[in-house]
Formats: sequence, C-alpha cells, structure tokens
Amino acid sequence: MSIKKKTKVSKKVLSPGKRQKANEKITVDKDERQTPQLLYDNLQAALNLEFSLDAAATGRNKKAKAYITKKQNALITPWSVKGKDRYVFCNPPYSKTGGGVGAWLAKGVEEVKAGRVNLVAFLITLDSGVKWYADFSVYAKEIWQVFPRVKFAHPDVHEKASADFSSSIFIFQKGHLDGSPTVRLWDWQDGLFLW
Repeated sequence: MSIKKKTKVSKKVLSPGKRQKANEKITVDKDERQTPQLLYDNLQAALNLEFSLDAAATGRNKKAKAYITKKQNALITPWSVKGKDRYVFCNPPYSKTGGGVGAWLAKGVEEVKAGRVNLVAFLITLDSGVKWYADFSVYAKEIWQVFPRVKFAHPDVHEKASADFSSSIFIFQKGHLDGSPTVRLWDWQDGLFLW
C-alpha cells in the first residue's frame, strides 16, 4: 500500500460576474492559507497587545501593517520592528518546502534572544510527538492548545474547512525563555481560556 502525499489541492474558482469553464481550476497551496481574522483579533485581545509585524505573509493574507514576504525570506531576514512594542505574529508555512515548523520556531527564539522582538506568537500545529516540539517548547512562556479546530481559508478560494489537525500557539517572550511554559486551553472563537 502506498501513501499519497497531499501538499496541494485543486478547487474550482468562480470570478465575480464571469462564467466558469468546467476545466478552469486553480492550484491551492496549503502554505498560502490564511489565519481567520477572528482568531487574530482574539489573540491580540487575549495578549492585550497589537502585533506590529506578520513574519510570514503576502500582501493578500497579511495580518499586521508590516510583514515579511516569502521572497524576503523571514528565515534569514531580521525581524526588525520599530518602536518599543515589538510584537510579532507568525502563522508559518508548515511544509518542509516552507522551512518546516522547527526552523520557524528557531528563528523566533533567535529574534527574541537578539532583542529585535519583545514577543512572538506562533500559530502552529499541536503535535507534542515531534522533535521541534521537544526542542522549542522549553523556550515558550506559554503554549496554548487551540479549540476548536481552526478553519483556514485561501485568498482565492472562499470556502473554509476545518484543518485536519489541532493547532497551538507558542509564545516566546523576552525575559521568559527559561523552560517552564504555562499550558492553557484557549477557545479561539470566544477568546476565552477554558483552563
């Protein structure tokens, strides 16, 4: 039995005011899916801050005014944020071609240690059985298990579907990279902590 690797799906897209041909399809790259605005807004409210940089975005799915694009490569570009409130949001590409979650978490820790960032919040998969979780959970101030499953969308496809995985939020903060994270359960739709 062979295992099929799913990285892209194909969806039909209907442009406003135009008829769609039966063979007209676009390829949807899962790494381009965007964070729901409600989750982003409730995350800022729960942290009592406003993010000043989106570290992995495009002009179409950015969440903060300042953002780093795929072309700029946030894994090698410093996350320089002006002002005293240097708060970064990052919903990184989860695929290995996008760098992999571990590389993004390593970059977040590096940016906090270098003092370019006061806080970075990562929206990532919840998978405590992988190496990156073991390597980087020790640097987190808090780890939030996200409930219910997040419904990601693509800028070109207006359908939303729950992810086939659970999500978490890793929060790295200046002065709190000591290896004793607080673990919480967070309802992203209501913005409330369940425990």
